[in-house]
Amino acid sequence: MSHPQDPFFLIGAERSGTTLLRLMMDHHPEIRFQFESNFLVDYLGPNGEEPDFEWVQQQLQMDRGAQLCGFEIGKDARFKEELRNFLAKDARKVGKPIFGAAIHRRFAHLLHIWPQARFINLLRDPRDVASSVINMGWAGNPWHASEFWAEAQKEADTLLASLPKERWIRIHFEDLVCKPEQTLAKLCSFLGCEFDPSMLSYPEDTTYPPPNASAAQRWKKKLSPRQVQYVECRVGTQLEKAGYQPSGLKAYQPGRMRRFWLHWQNRWAKFLFKAKRYGWGNTLGHLFCKKIGWKSMASRFLLKIHARENALLR
Repeated sequence: MSHPQDPFFLIGAERSGTTLLRLMMDHHPEIRFQFESNFLVDYLGPNGEEPDFEWVQQQLQMDRGAQLCGFEIGKDARFKEELRNFLAKDARKVGKPIFGAAIHRRFAHLLHIWPQARFINLLRDPRDVASSVINMGWAGNPWHASEFWAEAQKEADTLLASLPKERWIRIHFEDLVCKPEQTLAKLCSFLGCEFDPSMLSYPEDTTYPPPNASAAQRWKKKLSPRQVQYVECRVGTQLEKAGYQPSGLKAYQPGRMRRFWLHWQNRWAKFLFKAKRYGWGNTLGHLFCKKIGWKSMASRFLLKIHARENALLR
């Protein structure tokens, strides 16, 4: 069977289950799937312009995703051309004809590099996403944690609405963990290959457990009624548009003083999480050096933080 040489991209909010799906797809004998690769779009200009060569080289040296993927650009190379070649070359090395990567932002920028790319939009209940974002220390409360899902899904909806239906598919995390074989078979059909049982063998060489239906709707136990109200207020009509039902709780809109408190509580909680995770010295050192513009020392602290994060990878 012949396959298109344009890649596919898994798009969706962080903590939507993209890592789980990545592992499943990368275990297929015909599919090569990279680590989450936001560096593919982060350094393009607002309208997809080529970035300055020296500047982007410096950025890539500090980019954790690029380092994990082993992406580098040669002297005087064109950034977008290097990106185009990178995914295809990596797939050829392992002998897989279908290849892709996960992206969590700036989805439309991918079309400036791969105009014929295909897309998989992975959706997860925003209340579960918010809870998971808080557990990761990326937000201190559901009001701010909800931004991750709301912004990413708004971008995804806008992009997919501009593309022919044959170039994208939307699947739900809940289907992935509750009926994995059927969901993966549907996904494989979209990509032009057959479902292979090896897609579910990922627990043999990763720390991720097998799909479990208990991973769906955890928010019902983890979030308080007020926290659920925060999320539902924040995502608004996007909730039902994405296929999820409201909790039935009374709508709640926090006032100005409550939003002020949520803002500062969010910032403080994120700082404390980083200090505990990466060490007070690394956290304060990076923050201070970045504040005063001491770039070289800030980079050293950031590399230490990345090393700690990499050591915690599942």
